[in-house]
Amino acid sequence: MTNAKQKFVDYREGSFIDFEGKDHYFVVCAVLKESTILENLTRVLSFGVSFCNPIDKNNNELGKKIAYGKSINVKNTNVLMGRAGLLNIDTVKYILDNEVNHVKQYPEQYSVAYAKAKEKYEKSKALAQKTALYNKVVAD
Repeated sequence: MTNAKQKFVDYREGSFIDFEGKDHYFVVCAVLKESTILENLTRVLSFGVSFCNPIDKNNNELGKKIAYGKSINVKNTNVLMGRAGLLNIDTVKYILDNEVNHVKQYPEQYSVAYAKAKEKYEKSKALAQKTALYNKVVAD
């Protein structure tokens, strides 16, 4: 991109109950940049998500900094491009609200650590159920 300048930054906070019944707080950041590509005004929208571990105290300001950093990271794959009229501020706010709902529903898609912890928990739970069933059959 050439001549990119930041146009708009917005945040949304949310939470969800995880697989163990614990509250997870998170922050989603959207950054809208404006650029001229081949003499066309273009906007680029990127997102970043930060999670607070349930054992830590929730710090929204730190969460915002982390989410912002992730949203402007060059390796970020959560990017949309469009013409200026398509990616306006109202559209960005709507997409941001939608992204928060998606994080609540599928947090494992946004955090590798969360995905691994969930998988480990589910495997452990399945093993415990099999063991309990085995023990019941043996006892009968």
